[in-house]
Amino acid sequence: MNSPTTKVVIVQATIKQYRSGFFAGLHKRLAQDGIDLKVVYSEPNSLEAEKRDFVEVDGGLGVKVPADWLFSNRVVYQHAWRQLEGADLVVVEHASKHLLNYLLFASRLLNSRKVAFWGHGFHPNGTRVGRVLRQRMLHLPDWWFAYTERSVRYLLANGVPPEIVTNVQNAIDTNALACAAESIDEGQAAALLRSLGIAEGSRVGLYCGALYSKKHLPMLIASSALVRNALPDFQLVIVGDGPDRQTVKDAASRYPWLHYVGPQFGAARAPYFRVADLLLNPGLVGLGILDAFAVGMPVLTTVVPIHCPEIEYLEDGYNGVVTRHDVVTYADAVVSTLSNHDLLDRLRQGARQSGRKYTLQNMVEHFAGGVRTCLQSKRSSPRSWVTSLWMHTPPVRSPQIPCDTHPRSPS
Repeated sequence: MNSPTTKVVIVQATIKQYRSGFFAGLHKRLAQDGIDLKVVYSEPNSLEAEKRDFVEVDGGLGVKVPADWLFSNRVVYQHAWRQLEGADLVVVEHASKHLLNYLLFASRLLNSRKVAFWGHGFHPNGTRVGRVLRQRMLHLPDWWFAYTERSVRYLLANGVPPEIVTNVQNAIDTNALACAAESIDEGQAAALLRSLGIAEGSRVGLYCGALYSKKHLPMLIASSALVRNALPDFQLVIVGDGPDRQTVKDAASRYPWLHYVGPQFGAARAPYFRVADLLLNPGLVGLGILDAFAVGMPVLTTVVPIHCPEIEYLEDGYNGVVTRHDVVTYADAVVSTLSNHDLLDRLRQGARQSGRKYTLQNMVEHFAGGVRTCLQSKRSSPRSWVTSLWMHTPPVRSPQIPCDTHPRSPS
């Protein structure tokens, strides 16, 4: 193996638990090509800290730096300038809140390093100023690491050259969860149900993720109450933590069929996936969809404009169900799915197929390939990115894409 001679730095506000496996895999893969990867990160702000889903990264890969969170956590400056010295490529989030990004682009007149964006490309949320800034920054980087094919389409429609875009096929490590769930036998599953106060044979819905407003937990609880009226054996298990935990705790105290477990990570989540029939999330859907697919569990959600790009992995009628954003409509879909064994089996099969398609290994290979190509490519001219910053081009809108328009995967 070649000793690393090229330096790449990825800057993240914090390291989420679900990203640790990706960074470790990418570090190992790039080292094979003589590329040294460092990930610069900071402590989370007070709001993010409540989710309790961040981790530390060892010194061989991670470099922790101080950060100043300003204007009620809407802006952040990470003191990472020294860690970027000598970098051939710096990869940053495509986000208007990162003050370091502006300094990086401004300094390109004085050094030869390349700068790349990693992210959605489109951001329907945030302030108007933030959206304008993100739009104008689309053409600044030397390279784009786009989350999904939907992200790629948006970038190309807005004039980003296709030759500088890599579709990383955003994913997480689901192997440990899938193996752990597979290893749980009937006796262990029955014991977990008893510990929760759930009778064997009950129909179980699972929510697993952060507890905050964009997840629309009040709607989940209201819909589940309607499901319970229609299916007296229905139970809802909620795994996670966050600012809205009290909403869940209050509901659990009112409804004996709602069971709040608290935060669980990694393989510790496996028993709850093992005993559940469906993953329920009427609000924002992101990478958590891959956890469900890894264990062959269908996902039920609604059409809302705040979904992360990974929503395109959900194919209505193939590996999950998508409904209008309405309490009654969503509850009806849950009841219909749980009551139709043939449909449920078909959705489970589709979920398993999708779980084999969207893997962390594939993401590592895609990202590493993009890094290599970027390093070998010609650096974009300062004139082009200065012009793109000040010339306003009306954005191509990226409305919520109905999931039932996606092509079906082969069965």
